[in-house]
Amino acid sequence: MTLFSSFSKRVNSTKRPTGGTEFDNIYIKNDTSIVNPVIVWQFSAREPFELSRYTYLMINDLYYYVDDIVSVRNNQYELHCSLDVLATYKTEISNSQAFILYSTSGYDVGLVDNRLSSNPNVIRKTFETSPIRNLFPSRAGYLISYVGDQHADEGTVFLTEDGLNTIIDKMTDNAFAELFTDPSNAISKMLGSTSDVITDARYTPICVTAGSTDIVFAGGYDTGVSGQIPLRSAQTLSILEIPWNFLDEQTGGHYDFRNRSQFSTMILYLPGYGCMQLNPDNYIGHNQMFINVELDSVAGEITYYIEGLTKATCSISFPVKISTSQSGNLLGTVASAIGVGASIATGNVATGIASGFGAVTSLLSVNPGSIGGIGGASTIYVNDKIVLTMISHNTHVSPGSVANNYGRPTSKVGRIGDFGGFVQTVNASVSVNAGQDIIQSINNFLNGGVYIE
Repeated sequence: MTLFSSFSKRVNSTKRPTGGTEFDNIYIKNDTSIVNPVIVWQFSAREPFELSRYTYLMINDLYYYVDDIVSVRNNQYELHCSLDVLATYKTEISNSQAFILYSTSGYDVGLVDNRLSSNPNVIRKTFETSPIRNLFPSRAGYLISYVGDQHADEGTVFLTEDGLNTIIDKMTDNAFAELFTDPSNAISKMLGSTSDVITDARYTPICVTAGSTDIVFAGGYDTGVSGQIPLRSAQTLSILEIPWNFLDEQTGGHYDFRNRSQFSTMILYLPGYGCMQLNPDNYIGHNQMFINVELDSVAGEITYYIEGLTKATCSISFPVKISTSQSGNLLGTVASAIGVGASIATGNVATGIASGFGAVTSLLSVNPGSIGGIGGASTIYVNDKIVLTMISHNTHVSPGSVANNYGRPTSKVGRIGDFGGFVQTVNASVSVNAGQDIIQSINNFLNGGVYIE
């Protein structure tokens, strides 16, 4: 029988003592339990208090705590003991397979430790890039849709402010209005008035163009103004560095669970669209975010395609008001032109003038009015950069600070002995050559957490 002095261990530890002192004058009391035996020790009178130093003993590879020492008579003592099941069956425990819930080693830093609460302090990091201005270089201006001279087709062109002002002047020019009085010109059948030649007018802060075209209104009226041809599709790829707030304490990577949705929020600002919230869980394992940006300059529209997971489409062009009014006195000219046309067509000059006068007056009664509405470009001007922001809350204590005593989330099946330090299992079921009470005691220890030492 071996006794150990000055040996201390945690009750939920597999630690075994080393060394010890062999004694021969010790025997197990008759009619005693193997789990809770009583040991009788004949002690010499020269050493009456030496016994109190011994708190642990081993008999035939069974390890026991010395729970109490009782003096029976002179020089005879009883050691009341209890079996240390973790030390006794350490080998069997270490070789057992189990689902490891927490462990000091072999854990996964990406698993959320629900035992830790978050603190109220906000941690914020941002990353921004400028694909709009840098990759779509173009002046702001106006998109004008008009009825052209080819089969009444509508065309869309991009104009500067000076070009737009010139077009407005051309809409009210006498030469253009006179086309409505020419019976051989079908313009009056297409348009009700000169202002109808413009079907849409919008302001756009961004427009990519390719080449130019002369603007010729319906009826063959050449305005003398050239407009830029907007592109239907202009694409670019924007790459953002994800500004993770936490790095793994072991590897320096960003897999730390505090970057997950329970502790962090990912906000993406897209010019023209606004802010959208993304789930950071979908980006764990990535250092970058890829965003395909496509600009439709004709429609004044941007589409963002984010990592194949999210799509956002927004309009960046806004209706503008174009005021128009008829200038000059065209009545005499109109009556004369219609009269000539009608007399040729019917042979009755008087009838031609009488019937045509009211019609021409209706065609040319261009009331002061407007095309489109009033809009703004604030969604682009407020910030034309793509901005990715990470907002996080730290845990009230560092996750690494609890690893030694309480482990960190592991959640995998493995050999218990391969996980050093603290190990806590779920529904452990060890296989040992012992009674059910001992087996259940071992399983309970493992499910509550033990130290593999």
